[in-house]
Amino acid sequence: RQQPPAMTQKSPPPQQAPRKGRIFKRPASRAPGQRTPAAAISRSMGASCGCEELPEGYEDVPGFAHLPEFNPLLYVGNQYSASAGDFDCVISTVTPLDSEGRPTPALSSIALLFEDGHGSESADEAAFARESIVQGAAVAARSLAAGQKTLVHCEWGQNRSGSICCAYAVLYCGWSAKAAIKYFRQRNLADRQYSGQSPMSNSCFNRIMRVLERERADQDLDDSPAAKRQACMPDAANETVLTSTPPPVAPALSIQLKPAPVRMPVMPAKVIITRQMPPLVVPGAIISTR
Repeated sequence: RQQPPAMTQKSPPPQQAPRKGRIFKRPASRAPGQRTPAAAISRSMGASCGCEELPEGYEDVPGFAHLPEFNPLLYVGNQYSASAGDFDCVISTVTPLDSEGRPTPALSSIALLFEDGHGSESADEAAFARESIVQGAAVAARSLAAGQKTLVHCEWGQNRSGSICCAYAVLYCGWSAKAAIKYFRQRNLADRQYSGQSPMSNSCFNRIMRVLERERADQDLDDSPAAKRQACMPDAANETVLTSTPPPVAPALSIQLKPAPVRMPVMPAKVIITRQMPPLVVPGAIISTR
């Protein structure tokens, strides 16, 4: 038998020249515990507010933002905000929680409960949300006009409560829907920091704001003095058109005539002369003196 040849170590293949063109490099693996850029940003924001991680929007405290451009007495917040501040009127779209996280309906002045479908509302849900938003704006307008410090809150303080505050600005303060939504987002980002922060992100509620703005503009047009004068003008179909211009008529003189006294002619009186006849005496007659 022939012995199998001894195994020899293969020499490495010769290195090929690099190809021309773009060279893609595999990113280096992260060290254990190293965070992604987004998480690192979140961590730095959490460190700025004194906490390790940013809380969710439904659990940050005090959880409310101030809206002074809408009204100096108006605030908007999450489900904890009613117990974290001193408010005269609290408009709730969810049941508020006390500082221990217990549901406390007594914190609400008025409850207008409706759901946030994040833009996927059905036609009936959108109609009910619109009704609740308009009613909440009316309640806020009354309380603010009475000088009450008013809070509108939902679970996160983003969409439902934000829509009521924006509707108040559109219907009662003359804001446009676009400007009201933009300002609300600015104030939410300025006064609060929480995970998942996306104020006024419900497209259905934003459409309701634009519809309210158009309806308010139509109402203002109907109530304008020009519209009222137009409504008082006669119909063009019933107007009589003159083909020739009549000559100007001099204004009539205002003369007050006093009636002259009427003098009746004096007629001569008729003199009637009657001959006085002697009384006739009948013999045997009885004359009564009655």
